[in-house]
Amino acid sequence: VVAFGSSFVKPTSIAPSTPAISVADAIRTAEKTLDGSYNDFPTKLEYIVKDDNSAVLAHVIQIQNAASGSWYQAFVDAHSGELVSVVDFTAQASYLVLPFTKEILTQGFETVTDPQDLLASPYGWHSTGTTNTT
Repeated sequence: VVAFGSSFVKPTSIAPSTPAISVADAIRTAEKTLDGSYNDFPTKLEYIVKDDNSAVLAHVIQIQNAASGSWYQAFVDAHSGELVSVVDFTAQASYLVLPFTKEILTQGFETVTDPQDLLASPYGWHSTGTTNTT
């Protein structure tokens, strides 16, 4: 039994803890598959449980594409070189808000998706000082 996130799983198999694929090869796989570039965020090795309930050792790599605004965390199997999972940091950004037309909380919240107004907020809703996003 292995702790995975906030759950426990009983993997059918667990990959060896020494990678067979170099991090450089894993970065090339992630860049090619996700059409982006490695952003120099430190890579790491983690176990991830696949749908077939096997635990694979994976290189964890962040990939960004400035032109499209995409930013991914890729999990590349450190033994087979297969891209096994992706987290999209920019997908489905939404906010639970109290609209301006409501006066009190009991009148209800709304979920707003893609609320950007670049005239009112030219730096978007999130800024790292060098990167701005909505």
